[in-house]
Amino acid sequence: MNPRRITSWLCVIAFWSQVQTATAQTTHPVKANKTPAKTSVQPVEQPAEGETDGANGKYQPDEALVKALRDAKVINPEYPLRVLKRPGEVAVTTLINPKATEKNIKIEAVLAAKALMEADKSLLTVHYRLKVHMPDPDYQLVIVRKSDVKAYGASAIDVDSLLAGLHLRHARRGHME
Repeated sequence: MNPRRITSWLCVIAFWSQVQTATAQTTHPVKANKTPAKTSVQPVEQPAEGETDGANGKYQPDEALVKALRDAKVINPEYPLRVLKRPGEVAVTTLINPKATEKNIKIEAVLAAKALMEADKSLLTVHYRLKVHMPDPDYQLVIVRKSDVKAYGASAIDVDSLLAGLHLRHARRGHME
């Protein structure tokens, strides 16, 4: 593996470790019964287990990818985690850290996407969704593409460019883009 690539990923991981350490004292959003601030809803597709999307097939749970994310230690082990997969893409749903910034969320999404794409080479897109409560229809969404992860890994773009290219959106289950 290219030493520059290793160094780049180590920088991202070191930064994310600092973020997790700084926010370690936060309360769990479910236990604290916190409600997110209301923002405008941008319609985005929310897959449900077994939902069909034309030629792309059905979303199905994938325990191997859940294990890959847990092993990568990207997501708080106390938070529930749901991973639904269909050919070429995966939808990851977990709880949001109430003190996480937009930058923290984007970094977590990239690290999760990297771990998933290493575990399953066929993945092209990761829909990273964060909720206050798992049954809620509203969520925060970051879509990470394989090209984003590869460009950063090859040092074609820096961290700031990578994060600037990712968009955090508020979405609702069942709405189509």
